[in-house]
Amino acid sequence: MHSILCAMDENQYKLIQNTRIANEAWDILEVTHEGTEIVKGSKLQVLQTQFEMLMMEENECFNDFEIKLIDIVNQSHQLGDPYSDKRIK
Repeated sequence: MHSILCAMDENQYKLIQNTRIANEAWDILEVTHEGTEIVKGSKLQVLQTQFEMLMMEENECFNDFEIKLIDIVNQSHQLGDPYSDKRIK
């Protein structure tokens, strides 16, 4: 519990200051930052649509396109749904 408290800023600390069990504090922080399972599912659906609709613009350089692609992939990974390398390439 001490490690979690040391890593918090003041606002995060206020959310978990009355918890005594590390797992309870972790659950509160997880929902605060990632949302509930329903919210995660909605976010993943939006990201999937963005991934499927992603097209390189006519005046866009490859690096900018790659950044957009990697951003979608990283956000999906953080929500627990990583894209396979085959799907990205």
